[in-house]
Amino acid sequence: MARTDIPIHYEANRSPSIKSLMTYLRIDPETAKKAKDILTGKTNLMTVKASRMRQFDAYNTHETLTLALEALNEIIGTYGVEYVAHEDDGYRVGSLKGFDYLNTGDTYGMTLIYDHKDDVWRISSWGKYG
Repeated sequence: MARTDIPIHYEANRSPSIKSLMTYLRIDPETAKKAKDILTGKTNLMTVKASRMRQFDAYNTHETLTLALEALNEIIGTYGVEYVAHEDDGYRVGSLKGFDYLNTGDTYGMTLIYDHKDDVWRISSWGKYG
């Protein structure tokens, strides 16, 4: 599957539907609802017990994104959050052009991806996406 054939694309202000989360990530309706609430900002991330949670500035988008990814990892039951660097990545927060993904343990397993360069959420496999 070529990069342009990725099955689902989401703009930064939109998120996958509960049905898409259930179908592509093979999760139950309750887990999909929790994931959707995190993606849409309806969950207070400070109340989610993510394994690496720390104090953060609510106005710092990078920290908020990190907490969201960690919370999604915890509720979906993946094996951590990984980052694939882009050759043009900078050293400052906000200059990232790679992508974060939830590690399913399978390079070609469907997962949630946050693309920093395009500022979008996607459902794809990181092996096909990268």
